[in-house]
Amino acid sequence: GKQVKVWVSHVDEEAMKLQLTMISHKVDTELIRKLPIDKFAEIEGAEVDSTITRITNYGAYVDIGCQVDAWLHATQLPKPRGAPRRMILDDLIVGRSMKVRIISVDLVQNRIKVTGRAKDDVEKERVFGTPPEDIRQVFQRGPRPPE
Repeated sequence: GKQVKVWVSHVDEEAMKLQLTMISHKVDTELIRKLPIDKFAEIEGAEVDSTITRITNYGAYVDIGCQVDAWLHATQLPKPRGAPRRMILDDLIVGRSMKVRIISVDLVQNRIKVTGRAKDDVEKERVFGTPPEDIRQVFQRGPRPPE
């Protein structure tokens, strides 16, 4: 057998189980204190510090100090100050810290959704034109192209 160096990341006394990790930077944040998910339901909408723990094809999981990692969808990535574009998944690095805002806490499915976007940034994207007076105008065809 090969010897590996691991750290205890979580102790479940009721089930008498240990959760081990081979990633040293996860130990500090997980052993300090992990709050239950219901505590985060009380602060929904608040801005918190987070650390990126895992990157997927559609977003990233971030550690916000909860027993459950929060989900940051790719469309919710922030736009850095002075940057012409929003961040993309390729810009993310595991272990990097960033500010996020808690969008929703689902206690039934045990999930937390967060966003890196500013409140005014979201409102700017929503207002892009005046809505039509009659909803049927949305489905009308435009002018015919020249032949």
